[in-house]
Amino acid sequence: MMKRTMVMLLVFCLAILLIACSQATPAVETLVEQVPEATQPPEVETEPAAAEPVVLRVGGVQGIDCWNPYSCSDHWDYNDIVYEGFTGHGPGKGCSGVPRLAKSWEVSEDGLTWTLHLQEGVTYSDGTPFDANTAVEFIQWFNNTELKYWFYTSWNMTEIKALDDLTLQFTTEVPISNFPDYDGVWWWMLSPTIWGEFDDASLLTFEGFPPIGTGPYIVSEWVAGDHIVFDARPDYYQGKPAVDRIVYQQYANWDAMVQAFLAGEIDLTTAKLPPQYYDTLVSAPNTTVEERPPGEMYQLVFNMYEKGTKHPAINDQKVREAIDYAIDKQQLVDIALMGHGVTCPTNYACGEGYEGELNPELVLTPYDPEKARQILEEAGYVDSDGDGVRETQDGQPLEFRFYYAVEIPAEITMAESIKGWLADVGIKIEPEAQESSTLYNAHLDQRDFDMVIVYESADVDPAFLDFGYSCWSADAGSSALNHAGYCNKEVDDLTYSYITTANKEEALAFIFQAQAILNTDRPIILIGAENQIQAFNNQKFDFMQNTCDIGLGMWGYPGVINITVK
Repeated sequence: MMKRTMVMLLVFCLAILLIACSQATPAVETLVEQVPEATQPPEVETEPAAAEPVVLRVGGVQGIDCWNPYSCSDHWDYNDIVYEGFTGHGPGKGCSGVPRLAKSWEVSEDGLTWTLHLQEGVTYSDGTPFDANTAVEFIQWFNNTELKYWFYTSWNMTEIKALDDLTLQFTTEVPISNFPDYDGVWWWMLSPTIWGEFDDASLLTFEGFPPIGTGPYIVSEWVAGDHIVFDARPDYYQGKPAVDRIVYQQYANWDAMVQAFLAGEIDLTTAKLPPQYYDTLVSAPNTTVEERPPGEMYQLVFNMYEKGTKHPAINDQKVREAIDYAIDKQQLVDIALMGHGVTCPTNYACGEGYEGELNPELVLTPYDPEKARQILEEAGYVDSDGDGVRETQDGQPLEFRFYYAVEIPAEITMAESIKGWLADVGIKIEPEAQESSTLYNAHLDQRDFDMVIVYESADVDPAFLDFGYSCWSADAGSSALNHAGYCNKEVDDLTYSYITTANKEEALAFIFQAQAILNTDRPIILIGAENQIQAFNNQKFDFMQNTCDIGLGMWGYPGVINITVK
């Protein structure tokens, strides 16, 4: 205890001594300038600057007023990068089917069973997975609607099943020889979120916007009559496209669109440039102009629909034959198309893209106004009152309503030329310009016209005859392409024989017979086919130029997906 007390006392005394020392005279503080050592600023990790999005600006004069792929007539030029079938049009002549949703396929020796091997990792733009089971469910549903008659494959199908998640197999009652080239291209696989609760009527009437597809782009903005914005899908199963955004700009007329191209406001035109702009564009700097064989044809369409509103003489094959002889089709190519086109020996199609598919025995109806007058005279159409216009036997003048599209410059020249030629043989027409939408909705769809010029393509596969000239499509309006409302059971039978005959040579024999009937019946007269002219800015982009001869050119899936960004 004593030892502990002494230690504590010693500590206390030392503390007092230290305090006393600290209170002594203070030391003088010497100020010394402190120079800091040079140091490097701390390194800060920074994100690399985000690359500017690649934007392709496309210009054209046509727009879209609805997006339903199974009922809208004007969606073809815009849906190719949104919706997909099992196959797509291949490059060059023939446009044979190439992989899209199906990466490969084979058909049984008897032509009845097709096995499709699907791409991996496919999803719809709404996130729904697409696989063999999804496809089978859609096709089974589709085959229970009236739309099954759109495709020979669907209405001849007897069985379809998924062998596994990426393999489907279907069997048809008869061989479908051209599935990859035709039905496989146009049979778009809709998302279950669209068709799940639909019936026949709602499938044809649903708005379809925004479109939901498996393609490389989505439609992120649409202002009808002005523009459409397509954005690339990062999750596209073939990889995100090189172009992040495509802006399609609709112009009031071709002059405005060409001026916009020359000013650098757009990078690519559609493949339907009127020929009068060729010389201007081919001499423009930083511009590549591609001219390819015809894809679009000028059809002089007669109202053949049984219940259509028309002049009764339009029903007479002799009147249509006389009109054919009265038109100088070579002059239309030389003047209206400025030499950038060809004449058409058949009333089905013409041009290099259809080589091998056209009846070689058919020839162009020559310009022979005297022959036209003779045909009309012998058929009983005479000018009894001397006013220059022939009449029917009951006295009704041969005066026909005649419409054409105001947006297409060549049609103006064609309409005025045809007016003069027909007047020369005793037929009176008063050409009337219409907006394309009016032309389709008020006249073609309603079957209320006598004659009209339609600027359109035929599919490269002759199976198109089923869509454009069959009895079923006569009642389908513009959702099919039978603008004449033509129906001939013999043509239907020959087209069916073509599609269901596996031997190519034998199949073509059927289609050649059908083409000969079309040349005789003349529900339409092909008055010329225009070369496809398209221009792009070669300082910003390069395109695959060997696309399908009747497709969308560089503005379409093959062109856009294979683009080179400079």
